[in-house]
Amino acid sequence: MVAASQHLAGETILLGFAMQIAWFEAWTQPLIAAADAQAAGLARLARRDRLMRRGVPAHLAGLGLRLVPGTVPWPGADQPP
Repeated sequence: MVAASQHLAGETILLGFAMQIAWFEAWTQPLIAAADAQAAGLARLARRDRLMRRGVPAHLAGLGLRLVPGTVPWPGADQPP
């Protein structure tokens, strides 16, 4: 009887721990996604700035970002300044 109670208590503790881990992962997932999106945006800005430092006009530097897979073109990127 005592062994069964101890086993049940151990299983209850493990279940609570598993629930806390699942909650923490669900809570941090949007934060991780936001950090990844911010890093991607900063990388796009860095590429655009690097092209502009090399003498590429701003509207063409924005166009160059369309050629990179996985990036979304900026709304005014194809219009001259």
